[in-house]
Amino acid sequence: MAARTGAALAGAMGVGRFVFTPVLPLMKAQTHLTSSGASTLATSNYLGYLVGALVGIAAPSLSRARLALRVSGVVLVATLVAMPLTQDLAAWMAIRGLAGVASAVIFIVAGNTILTELTSSQPHMVGWAYGGVGAGVALSGVLVAIVKTLSDWRAAWWAAAGLAAALLAVAWTVDTTASRTVGTTADPLPSPPRPRHHRWFALLAVSYFLEGAGYIVAGTFL
Repeated sequence: MAARTGAALAGAMGVGRFVFTPVLPLMKAQTHLTSSGASTLATSNYLGYLVGALVGIAAPSLSRARLALRVSGVVLVATLVAMPLTQDLAAWMAIRGLAGVASAVIFIVAGNTILTELTSSQPHMVGWAYGGVGAGVALSGVLVAIVKTLSDWRAAWWAAAGLAAALLAVAWTVDTTASRTVGTTADPLPSPPRPRHHRWFALLAVSYFLEGAGYIVAGTFL
């Protein structure tokens, strides 16, 4: 379970979301993409990620849907394949936005599976599963570094698509609904009690927001 969910996070986040960073210098050197256009593409991806996260909030059952994981994986790989097929900025924006939605849905499903399955059966493996994100970032960086010595920006995107497909194939059989079979009914597990200290939760949310605002520029462009 840890290997499969970790592979899902590696493919969705480390490759699908963050491969843009190592490919960006190639695109700026070999296409008409400017720094302003690069920022626009990054923003499109982040907006798509936000939309995917909001969909997860609006439809909690999505977090237990294996079909959502699989469909999002196929969509994500398709967006990586599609990037080299055009040099139109508007098309790139749409593609990266869709990639953001797909990567968010995969993160939600894989993350929920980690928290509901591994925390009860193999709690010591939770960190290893979430480490898939970092592993994916490292793999995508090494892959692009190799590809750029042999070919161009198009090949880098297609190589990333192949890597993402391989990682998400490992996650294809993840059982996202196993926890629902535990107990006497097939109903979802009851929601945890609402925390009483809303102020502290609000502060945590603000802190997390500021962390994201602080790291995202460096994470994308450096």
